[in-house]
Amino acid sequence: MNLTLNRRITKKFIDELPVSLALVPRTRTKTPAGGFTWTEAAPRPLQTMTLIEPSVSPRPITTADGVERTIEFELLGQHDALLERYDVFTHDGKDWEIVMMFHDNGYEKRAMVSRRG
Repeated sequence: MNLTLNRRITKKFIDELPVSLALVPRTRTKTPAGGFTWTEAAPRPLQTMTLIEPSVSPRPITTADGVERTIEFELLGQHDALLERYDVFTHDGKDWEIVMMFHDNGYEKRAMVSRRG
């Protein structure tokens, strides 16, 4: 398939169950004591994405930081969506965090999401 066709298919998939989200970028800074502090930036403009629930029960993964997290769902945006690892957002009254990004394939942005905490 070509890139343009894949982008149209992705948009159609997102449009079937769209969710408007304001992702908040965060940066992590190492402290002298060896811990980390988080700094939140201004929320990005609202973006339309879709949430993909896993076909099996939520699965644990170990992030690059060595922390075990349970992946609740995947977040799917179009190729030009603005989302990055550590972004946070609120949906259905719960707080979520992007814990891992999939490789950029040119037609979609996809991430694994875990409950924030």
